[in-house]
Amino acid sequence: MHYMTESAATGVRERRMIETRRALTDTARRLTAQRGFSGFTVEELCEAVGVSRRTFFNYFRSKDDAVVGYGADEVDDEAVAEFLARGPSGGRNLVPELLEFSLAHMRRIGLTPQAAADFIAAIEREPELMHRMMREGGERERQLAELVAEREGFAADHPAGRVAISITMAIIRTSGERFVSPGNTAAFDDLVEESLTAARGVIAPDPAISQRQESL
Repeated sequence: MHYMTESAATGVRERRMIETRRALTDTARRLTAQRGFSGFTVEELCEAVGVSRRTFFNYFRSKDDAVVGYGADEVDDEAVAEFLARGPSGGRNLVPELLEFSLAHMRRIGLTPQAAADFIAAIEREPELMHRMMREGGERERQLAELVAEREGFAADHPAGRVAISITMAIIRTSGERFVSPGNTAAFDDLVEESLTAARGVIAPDPAISQRQESL
């Protein structure tokens, strides 16, 4: 007879927790898009997912928390450790490394075109969610700034860190818009890579092109 090790059992529990939280969030977004906040109860949400009311409140304080979904507890600790372990770079490669860190988070929450589309539809149905997301976005940027500052050894408001984070967030946003656009078949990671390549071309254009423009 084989017995599961403590670490393996912990891993299974964590995966189940992530899956339950993801199911609650996906369903809450879909119901919000269809009915609005007042159109369903926590009990109906729990019934749709197949969990108890008590289980719901183990994960979220309210329906709008469930719709927003992610939080600090879903940050990939391994991704954080890997980012910090690379050590100070003087600001070089911060954008691609921040993007990889962000993608690790999105893989953890299970981003799919349908889930993203449901989220957008929920925000359109309940516009006040946008204010909540703006606050969440600000908190996310603050966390990234602290992470960059810890690794690079400079202040959280250092220009290099702030610019790198702004570019990272812009790439994530534009890639997300393309990800949920009708007819898209590209993976989110691939869209991010395309956007990063485009950003590099804008910020550091091909020297040959620059020379030709200067000669005109």
